[in-house]
This record gives sequence, C-alpha cells and structure tokens, in this order.
Amino acid sequence: MFANGGKAIEITRSLAAALRRFRDSKIFVALWADAVCINQADLRERADQVRIMGKIYASAIQVNVWLGRVGDRAWHDALCSLLKAQDISSNKSVLRYLSFCLGDMMSEVVGDLDISTHRFGLDSWFGWLAILSCCPWFSRLWVIQEVALARSAIFFTDRQNCTQDALSSVLDQALTLRHADSLEMFRLLKDVGRMRIAVQAKKFAFESERCEILARYSHLPCQNDLDRVYSLLGLSSTLCDFPIDYQKTTEKVYVDFAISCIAKEGPGTVFLSSTCGKEHNKLPSWVPDWRKGFPSKFGMFSDSAKLHAACPAAHQGLASRHIKADRARLAIAAFIVDKLDKCAPTSRDIGNLEGGYFKPKELNTVLAKTFCKWQTFFRASQDSLLRVLFCNVLRGLDAQPREVTRADSETVERFWITIEDARASQENILRGLDRVLLQQCVLNAQLFLTLSGQPGNAITGVQAGDLVALFPGCRIPFIIRPAEDVAEQKSFRLISPCYIQGAMNGEALWDTFMAKANPAEKTAFQKDFESLQEKIAVGIEDTEQKALRAELADKHCRHLFEEIVLV
Repeated sequence: MFANGGKAIEITRSLAAALRRFRDSKIFVALWADAVCINQADLRERADQVRIMGKIYASAIQVNVWLGRVGDRAWHDALCSLLKAQDISSNKSVLRYLSFCLGDMMSEVVGDLDISTHRFGLDSWFGWLAILSCCPWFSRLWVIQEVALARSAIFFTDRQNCTQDALSSVLDQALTLRHADSLEMFRLLKDVGRMRIAVQAKKFAFESERCEILARYSHLPCQNDLDRVYSLLGLSSTLCDFPIDYQKTTEKVYVDFAISCIAKEGPGTVFLSSTCGKEHNKLPSWVPDWRKGFPSKFGMFSDSAKLHAACPAAHQGLASRHIKADRARLAIAAFIVDKLDKCAPTSRDIGNLEGGYFKPKELNTVLAKTFCKWQTFFRASQDSLLRVLFCNVLRGLDAQPREVTRADSETVERFWITIEDARASQENILRGLDRVLLQQCVLNAQLFLTLSGQPGNAITGVQAGDLVALFPGCRIPFIIRPAEDVAEQKSFRLISPCYIQGAMNGEALWDTFMAKANPAEKTAFQKDFESLQEKIAVGIEDTEQKALRAELADKHCRHLFEEIVLV
C-alpha cells in the first residue's frame, strides 16, 4: 500500500482484500485501520493508541467487520478439518460450492429472518453456521471492542454482508430451536455459542463488571497476554484510566488490575474468576490468570451470586475499610463460617475425564455413576442434593431462585432415568442442550458436607479440612485453605467459590451474631432489624435494601470478622 508521498507500507493480505472490498470507484471513502495507523514496534505509541481505540470505534459512523474469504488460509484449513471430521471431501469443487453458499445465504440474513420457516430449510442454515464458525474472526480477542462499541456494525465477506443485529438474531435462533441430536450438532452449538458471545459483545459492554468481561472472552487467543486486559478496557467506563504500559510484566499488570477492580467494585467478581490456587504460576491465589481461560463453572457461580444474593448483609458497607493490597498479599476481613468434613467423589474420579470429547454413551455412563454416588453420599437428603447441584438452574418467571418442588424432583428423577436407559440401550437419546446442562452442573462439581452437616457444592479441588469464609462485598461464600508455606499466621489461599445450603442468605452471619450477643445487643439489633423490615414493607428499591442491610451488618456484626491475609 502507498501512503502520502508515495511511501510504500507493507500490509497483510487480509487487509489488502478488505480495502479492495470496501473501496468505491465513484465516491471518496475514509477508512481507519489499526494495522496501518499504529506502529506496533513502538511500545509507547502502541500504548497511546490502544488507550484511545475505544473512542475511535465508538465515534465511527460505521464499523466494517471483515470476515474474510473461505479461501483464506486459516478459514480454509479450519473448514477442511471440519469436513474431514464428517468424512466429507474437501476438494476444490466442494470448497467453491461452500463459498458460494456462504455468500448466497448471507444475503438472506436480514432483521426479520426466521430460519425455521425460511425456504432454504433448517439443515441448510445449520450448515451455513458450520461454515461461518470456521471463520478466524470469531476467535480473535481484539475484535470484541470493535462490535461492542460500534454505533453500527456491518459484517462483510468477499461478496455479501449483513448487519450485526441480523446475524445476532440467527445465532439466537440456532441455540433455541430444537435440532437433531448428535455429537456433531453438540459441537456446532458450542461453536455457535462462541460466535454469539463475540457478535453480541454490545450487550455486555458497560453492564457487566470488569472481571466478568475479561472472563467472558478469556477463551479467545491473543499474541500478547497484556492485551487480555488492555484490549477490553474500552468496555469499562470506570477503568478507562487504568495505565497501559507494555514494558510491565504480565503478572504485575494482572495483580494491579485485580487491585483496581477490588477498589472500584469490591472483591466479588475478582475472587470468582481468580486462579483459586490451582495453577502453579507467579500469581497469588486471589488474582485471576486471564491467560488460562475459565471453566463454565465461573458463569454458574457468577449467576448464582447475583440471583441468590448470598449473605446480603456483608456488602460494601464493610468492604471499603477492610481491604488492603500489597502486591501478592491481600489483607481482608473474613468471617470463618464452617469447615469441610467430607467430600463426595467427582465425575473425574469416576470416569477419568481429562479433556477431549467423549462419546454420548461414555458421558452418560460417567454422569449416571456420579449421580448414584452422590445419592449415597447424601443418603435420604434428596431435596438437598437437588438444591445444591442445581443451585443456579431452578428459577421462577422473574429469574429469581425458587424452592425445589416435588415436581422438580420428579423431573430430575426422570432425567436421570433417561441417562440410565441411554447407557443400557447404548442409544444417544439426550438432547444436545441437556448435555450442556449436565456438563455445567456435574462434570466440574465437587459436593461436600461441612462439620455442621450442611451440604455444599464447589469447584473440584476442595478437600476435607478446608474452611468456609464470608468476605465483605462478596455475595457467596468461598473455600479457603491455610497456606502452609507462608510463615505469617492467618495466611490462606483462595480455593473455590461455593454454594452451601442454609448459608446463602445471611443465615450464618445472623445465627452466629445471635448466639454470641448479650441481651442488650440482641434488643438493639432487633429494634434496627424491625425498622428495616418496615421500610422494606413500605416498598423501597433493591439497591436501597442492600445498602440498609449493609449498614445493619456494619453496625452489629463487625466484630464477627477477623483480618486474614490471602496469598
């Protein structure tokens, strides 16, 4: 490409193809391309430009998303691998036909498209999505802010284009419609889910907390691990002043960013997405390692935290005065609730599941065996098992958690009978979405019993002797473990978020307070509590309710918390 003065600038083939696609022989077209406008070799210039890229995309009249062409090397190779897995020839004529289908069907992607009734047929649309899922654009981290901040975004291939909203609608339909049950379809739905996360990035910008945003896109690759933070800063209005410095180490930036999030939002989402002491790296257990990606369990506990509003009294009222960060050490107030007594076997213990895909029959067998072990572990507490295992699944019409009913029990029982039947008959009769639910709720689950007899659920890796703690500003309990290699007393490693029956709405906090309080303290608390209930009965906003509960906890329950150090 030639710049002002005739100076030649080397550009990639992809950018060259995009510029040819967007140019117009009749009118002047002004384009901004980061590959040309940023000197990647100059670290200072790169930092300055990255800092304003969010503003550039937000102020653009239109953002053109160049998906590329099926013939591009990365797209071609991914598509050939897909065809090979399904025993389909990948010769030139087949690829040429698929390229034609991609463009022909994309021209039909408009706002009111209903793929279930469209003349092409549902199978053709799933085939189109399979081709599109091989496009490398959907696996790039830097593109997220392009579509998240754009006022208008258009997706282009070499011959056709569609709007962001229209493509988003097709992806939504693909995930909600019933479909043929097969392992291939299950894999496609996972790919469609990943595409939707990228295309619908606008939904999550400025609404989610910062660590949630980073965790949501942690599966996307990028060349520089610092960009896992820097590339998404534009999606946050409160962290736009976070310093960008490409000369810092990855570990220092991750620690500094975690501290910044805790200072502005509290420790909740930072702890939820932390390394939890599992990975042997240079990061503290309470700091997320955004290089590793996060299991689906993060989403489960994140939603659980919002829905159940665990320990609502221990909110921001205590947090701001009880957190001190000193690089790898985080001094924070904690209320030690309980200790783990016994842990149930996990699906990994039973099925030796370590990565890769599994045939439906194998997966069904492992799930059924795991559930039978858990039934034995919980003995007669079937309802407790359901609540603990599906703590984030059973919701009412208002998206709030609800009690497990007998009808729910019967539904789940039939569900597991179906699994047993599928294993016995060697048939795959589970829908793909059902298998997604099972993987979410079972494969990474670690059930346990505490010393007080309460059943709970955590991420695999907890063990007997671990402690259950509540932290100010966190809405669910966490499992912590004494740090044996640290000389300082009361030093712990963060192990896992957890769900414990009977401790998700502040019961542990209030019960302990009432057990230790003298008559005068109980009377004072009861008076304040009744005043709070009167205000709630009159009708106040949810945020005001939380603030009043935090004030109540700050006034009466502060002495229950002790300072510990997370390392």
